[in-house]
Amino acid sequence: MDNEGSAVGNTTFNNKRNHTLVQAGVINGPINITTEVGETRAKRLKVSYDVSLNLPFPRNRNFTGRKTELENIEKYFSESSSSSSASVFAITGTGGMGKTQIALEYAYSCHEKRRFTAVFWVSTATEGAIRTSFVNIMQQIFEEQVRASWPDPPDYETIGASLGIANLVDRSGKIKPDPDPEALNNIKSALFSWLKIPDNRKWLLVFDNADDLSFDIEKYFPSHGGCILVTSRRPEFFHFAEQANLDGLDRESAVTLLSRLARLRNPTESVIQDVVKVVEELGFLPLAITHAGCFIYEMNIPVRDYRQHYERAFKEAQSQIPKVGWAYREDTAVTTWEISFLEIQKQDEEAALILLVCGYLLPENILEDWWEVEGGNPDLDFRIQQKKRFSLLASYSLINRDQPGKFSIHPVVHNWARERGGASSRLRVMVGVVELLSNKVKKYSVSLASDPDRSGEDMPAYERYMVPKMAAFIAPCWYIYMEMDLRGYVTDSSCQTQEFLEFFERYKEFMSSFIRLQKSLHIYVGFAPPTKRI
Repeated sequence: MDNEGSAVGNTTFNNKRNHTLVQAGVINGPINITTEVGETRAKRLKVSYDVSLNLPFPRNRNFTGRKTELENIEKYFSESSSSSSASVFAITGTGGMGKTQIALEYAYSCHEKRRFTAVFWVSTATEGAIRTSFVNIMQQIFEEQVRASWPDPPDYETIGASLGIANLVDRSGKIKPDPDPEALNNIKSALFSWLKIPDNRKWLLVFDNADDLSFDIEKYFPSHGGCILVTSRRPEFFHFAEQANLDGLDRESAVTLLSRLARLRNPTESVIQDVVKVVEELGFLPLAITHAGCFIYEMNIPVRDYRQHYERAFKEAQSQIPKVGWAYREDTAVTTWEISFLEIQKQDEEAALILLVCGYLLPENILEDWWEVEGGNPDLDFRIQQKKRFSLLASYSLINRDQPGKFSIHPVVHNWARERGGASSRLRVMVGVVELLSNKVKKYSVSLASDPDRSGEDMPAYERYMVPKMAAFIAPCWYIYMEMDLRGYVTDSSCQTQEFLEFFERYKEFMSSFIRLQKSLHIYVGFAPPTKRI
């Protein structure tokens, strides 16, 4: 996951509702803050809108690239600064793309430039986390007002009343712990009132990890004033915010990041080529590259050796939190997608199974209609339900629906899906794989029998796609089926698959993979294969 910067203000995600950027200067002036019903809460005070920066994460010294993304955020906020409503910009993408890191870098860089008077950070994982963040933000604002009263002794009661939280501050100047729901609503109203003050428009509010859309997140965004920056795995924010969907790092930035974290000094051309191969295999994913660089440094291994670790033991290579150079909290490539996966599994187990099955397919150009039964399915409700499952996976950025009816999976997500779980859970996934591919094998075996002169060139794209990988993934499934006393089913599938592969002169390739997988099957499913051959 990504580290963030702090932000001030809340706004609603809407392209029509623009927010403005703020400078970190001190603006003093007498103000009156009133409640929504118009009752004056406090005396006139000399108020400072300049709030000290207090972000939950330090600045990432190894932040690399993303220049275009940072410029686009700044451009949008600058161009919408004249609007009376808040400007909302959402950074979206799969876990590990560096969304939080970008928000954090933007917040720190703006603080350096005195771009905003205040920057506040809102943890958006749950509604409770948002409310807690609002309490912390009001505490920051209260303490800044106390400092603004110096050298006079602070009058906590008057300051609290001026901010609309008179009964919520104790004698030590702290907002009372564990406020009840009514008090939380009062704090939210007080914060929104402060952000709405006409002279107080230069604030930035960062809503980090806004992944849970089961509640109306817009109600936590103020409608007036400054700027709101959101990070989320969910792509739905384009309806009411300017949205940037992140891809991986550019090649140069990816190479620089890995080289820096691995402490490569004066690398040779050969080493640079190894670095390029690693970042390509990691799909230019910042989180995975960061983990790889730290792993290489800690283990003191050549870059080329990391690829062997990654290919043989994905979990080991991408799950352990490095001791140095790590700027992603407790998040790793393994944990970041596990969180999204478990949420999907709670909503639709079949959608979760589809994702895991895809771990045994090539990650590109996967057709959604592969999951239709042989000969198609006339049941419209079934098709709609399947489309909803793909939409659910896409809504958590675990698949990318490149074109209508097709999707792809990031290479590292693909590896995670294949390696997830133990023997029993993989067994069910492999059953799903063999059922999926066997249906297609049967269908096209019949087609070949009716047209023996058919050539490979006129095969549908997905048929050509499946042939090279069919042996590698169906073979272990057949062994499992035999172990489960399902040989009748397996024999039928194997015969048709053998006919299919022989037609395209793949039988030798199939048998070679079959024997190789037989020797190492225990690695995949936790037990040795039977000695009998099909």
